[in-house]
Amino acid sequence: MTQFECTYTTYIAAPASDIWDTLTDADSTGQWWEHRNVSDWTVGSEWHHLALDGSNDGTGEVLESQEPSVLALTFPPAGDSRVRFQLDDLDGITRLTMQHVDL
Repeated sequence: MTQFECTYTTYIAAPASDIWDTLTDADSTGQWWEHRNVSDWTVGSEWHHLALDGSNDGTGEVLESQEPSVLALTFPPAGDSRVRFQLDDLDGITRLTMQHVDL
């Protein structure tokens, strides 16, 4: 089977710490993705991709967690794929790079 990957980069007019909070707060992820991402976000911990009705669409593992700059995890809703968020603070503007591999 062929594996795919994608990388997206965007710039957000907010500090990296605010973007980190949005990526790791269950209520915020529920608003953006209609799934609550729940974890303590430490390396080796599980994270749960919960639909708004509470059903679990997958449980992954936190692979990297360096607040507020790097968050990487396995992404079970897309098979054995992995997602990595890189947040670079550029004087109050954040460059957010999301790489999704092994799709």
